[in-house]
Amino acid sequence: MQPVRWQALTLGALSPGDQARITGIAEHALAIQLGEMGILVGQQVELLHVAPLGDPLAFRILDYELCLRRAEASLVFVERIA
Repeated sequence: MQPVRWQALTLGALSPGDQARITGIAEHALAIQLGEMGILVGQQVELLHVAPLGDPLAFRILDYELCLRRAEASLVFVERIA
């Protein structure tokens, strides 16, 4: 039997309309800037739109819209909210 591999879900892996709760932020030079923009552990976020070429992504967080590049969104770990 193959072991089950756990894969972390990131903001970049969400589909439009998905809601999620932030569970962590990768250690990266942008981590502080993401926190200043409201990307904080425990916050609820929803993916609103994806640009036609797949980048950037528009999210709703803390009652405002925030656009992130897919590379930036991949630094934020989340869990989907049912």
